[in-house]
Amino acid sequence: MFKQILSPEILEKTIINPPVDYFEFLNLTTKMDVLLVEDSSIKGVYDINPFLPSKISDYKGSGSNIWAICDKNSIMDGMDDIKYKSYLNDINSSKRTINHIMSDKLGVEVDVEELSERDIIEYYQKRHLHLLNKMMNLSTTVDTLIPKQKFYERRIQEYREYTNYLRKWMRPRFVFKILKKIRNLFRRFKRFLNNKKNN
Repeated sequence: MFKQILSPEILEKTIINPPVDYFEFLNLTTKMDVLLVEDSSIKGVYDINPFLPSKISDYKGSGSNIWAICDKNSIMDGMDDIKYKSYLNDINSSKRTINHIMSDKLGVEVDVEELSERDIIEYYQKRHLHLLNKMMNLSTTVDTLIPKQKFYERRIQEYREYTNYLRKWMRPRFVFKILKKIRNLFRRFKRFLNNKKNN
C-alpha cells in the first residue's frame, strides 16, 4: 500500500518493515523516539469527532513521545499530555511540528517557511497526478493480465484503500475525477466477479 501511495523520492528514503505481532509491537513502542498517530477525518459527516484512535492507549503506556495528527477539536486534540500535535490537511502545522521534533531529538534548528495557498494547491495537484498515474497503471495491468478471481479481489481492495486515502487527505476539487474513475473500475470488477459466480 505504501509503495503505491508514496512518491518515488519519499519512497527511496523510507524503510518499510514487515508486520509484527501485538506483543512485539508493544515492545517496539518503548524504543521509538516518536510514535505517530492520526485522527479519523469526519468533515461533512459529524459536527464533533466522536472517534479516538485505538493505538493511543498503547502509545501512552510506552513512555515514548507521541506526534498526534489531529482533527481540530477532536478528543485526541483535547489531550494535554501529547507533546507534539499538528492537524489533518494542514501542511504548515506539520512542518512546524517536524521542526519541533528535530529540535528536541537532534538539536537541529530549521527555519520553517510557511507554504502559501498557491504552494499548497500545487502540492495537492502533484499528489493527485501521482495517484492518478498509479491508478492508470493498475487499470492497464488489469486489462493485460488473464482475469483471475483473487487478482480482481486484490485490486478491489486496493481501489477501496485509494478511495479512503483520497477522501482523507485530498481536497474535494482535486478528487472528483479520480473517485469517479475508481467507482467505474470497481463496478467493472464487481460485474466480472458476479459473472464468474453465475457461470
